[in-house]
Amino acid sequence: MKRVLSFALLFLFAGSVHLAASEENAKSIGKNAALLLTKTLMAELKTRTKKDKIEDVVNFCSDEAMKITQSLTEILPDGVSISRTSLKTRNKENNPTQKEMEILQTFQDEINRGESLKKSYLLENENNFYIYYKPLVIKKECLVCHGGSSDIKPVTAQKIDKLYPKDEAKGYKEGDLRGMIVVKMVDGVFKQ
Repeated sequence: MKRVLSFALLFLFAGSVHLAASEENAKSIGKNAALLLTKTLMAELKTRTKKDKIEDVVNFCSDEAMKITQSLTEILPDGVSISRTSLKTRNKENNPTQKEMEILQTFQDEINRGESLKKSYLLENENNFYIYYKPLVIKKECLVCHGGSSDIKPVTAQKIDKLYPKDEAKGYKEGDLRGMIVVKMVDGVFKQ
């Protein structure tokens, strides 16, 4: 994982050290930070699913996914943080704020209207923050843990129920909105 993170950090911040945190730069930083988190989590999941049973991969999500997200925040520059949230959370530490609920609902409304989902949404906060929201959409491989009862093996469902007794993150179909990545940046974080 360290090799993935090292490469990703070079990609993420190459050439951005001299940038002021304008809206366009915030979009770029947000996009790259969200990509870093997505690629890191997916690489870990793919590695684990190759060597472990799906029900054992649930342990990874329970034990490691939050830690990976937090560790990325720690290696990002001061003033930049990253998190994940959803309208239907599995881990209550990922519950959305009121504003995040509104953005998630905006993404959900786009899907409900049959529109192409925006790749991102950038909000300039009045408290000198830029916040970048990246929607996460359910893919076929996600259904083994987030799908309906016909998609999730009983042994996997039992493991999920044990680790997440108040789980809301099941019942999805391919193409559904799973949640979003949130990247917060203090205005001026990259000013020298």
